[in-house]
Amino acid sequence: MENVVTIEIQLVAEIEQDQAIGVWIARVPALGLVSQGRTFERAKAAAHDAAELYVKHCYQRKILDDRLNERGFVEQDGKPDGDHQGQYVAVTSQRVPFAVKLSRSQKATACQPL
Repeated sequence: MENVVTIEIQLVAEIEQDQAIGVWIARVPALGLVSQGRTFERAKAAAHDAAELYVKHCYQRKILDDRLNERGFVEQDGKPDGDHQGQYVAVTSQRVPFAVKLSRSQKATACQPL
């Protein structure tokens, strides 16, 4: 049996158009990430991918707790309450006969949870 790790991410993405250069800029302030896309939807997808890759990479390197603490996240049992503005990164692990599984929450629009 192997451990299955589920990572659920819900973060705010701020997406705005930069008309001077003709792209949409997507920021995920909670993680300090910035991405872009030629359309709103592409910028939204790029922000989602960046957040997912960042969390997955940090988890695999065993530095996720440190990085999240540096960004102001606090560890607690269960999902955070309203004090965290609905933003969280939840990691759960259980022993099952499968390999690693990554799941995600996606509800992104400008200034809405990602």
